[in-house]
Amino acid sequence: MKTPFQGASRLAVGVGVGVLCVALAHAGADFPLGAGPRGLDDWRPALAGGNAVKVSVQAPSDPTSGRLIVTFEKAGPERRMVALSRSVTRDLTGLQALELDCSAELAPGLTVLPAVLFFEKSGGVWVKLSAGAPLPPPPGGRLRLPLKSLRQAAFSRDASGKIEWNAIDRVWLGFVVDGTGKGRVSISGIRVTDRPYRPVGPASLLPDGPLAWSVGHDPAVKASIETDVPGPGGRKCSRLDFNFPGGRHMYVVPSHPIRPLELGAYKGIRLTYKAKLPKGIGGLLFMLVEAGGAQYYASPPPPPTETWKSIVIPFSRFKHGTWTRDANGKLDLDDVRKVCVGAHGVASGKGGSGQIWTVSVEAVPTLEPAGK
Repeated sequence: MKTPFQGASRLAVGVGVGVLCVALAHAGADFPLGAGPRGLDDWRPALAGGNAVKVSVQAPSDPTSGRLIVTFEKAGPERRMVALSRSVTRDLTGLQALELDCSAELAPGLTVLPAVLFFEKSGGVWVKLSAGAPLPPPPGGRLRLPLKSLRQAAFSRDASGKIEWNAIDRVWLGFVVDGTGKGRVSISGIRVTDRPYRPVGPASLLPDGPLAWSVGHDPAVKASIETDVPGPGGRKCSRLDFNFPGGRHMYVVPSHPIRPLELGAYKGIRLTYKAKLPKGIGGLLFMLVEAGGAQYYASPPPPPTETWKSIVIPFSRFKHGTWTRDANGKLDLDDVRKVCVGAHGVASGKGGSGQIWTVSVEAVPTLEPAGK
């Protein structure tokens, strides 16, 4: 499967010679990914894009308070990756996440997402790209990349089709850059952990600000969406209006990018909505969409309701939409990038109109019954 930075393989490779010593002593502990107390020492540039990307790396000036500084200048708008490399000499079995303490100063229009690549001795290369959490501006913050759902890089050669943590001999810490201009990444800590993330409450998948639904539909369907409609308790919601002709299968699928979230730490999704559907359409088409385009729909579907309703849907109830391809055939929660709230099916008779109001879509850490 393609990775977001497939073109990185065309860049020149400079191999880092540093040694990574990670000892997974016991559950619930953290470990520096590089040398030194904060994992910042002995990283070397791994990728150089020639005229496309110019990169320099400055080691920490002080082992306790200094920072690892990566500066780059990117000439073209195409996606490129800047990466640092270290060798690995120990078994990495049991890792749950990479944690990065950092900040970024970027030219207007530049976006930088963290990534990590693990290289097996046999030639397998496994990738994790941030779900969309860009590097924070100064003074910075901590980003966490879950390591349960890695994908093979386009240039990977892996006979087994799965990562073997005890065979990793090299790691790249990467920064995937979109846009043109100069950037500076300041890093104060690089750690791996075998401690899973544990959420303390529900988390919204939708942004706090204005919504940006993108509506796809059959050419025969008429559809429009408003995103600033009054909802229950003074909350704002979106309203989809559509019309299905009858007698043949139709679809309308509004989709929205989700907020950066370690979704695999949650148990399910809570949808708060109201819906009127054409006769013959039994429920909503509620889906989670992975980065590669694989779609997973809630089964059974959320039913229509004339009053505001909140339902909790366990992740086990999401089924693969066979109209899309997925290499492993399972929902990779930490790879979900979009949520869809729409409808599909064959409307009775001559068809009819429908409306769907979406108030909130939340990840929930428990499957306790939701209130109205």
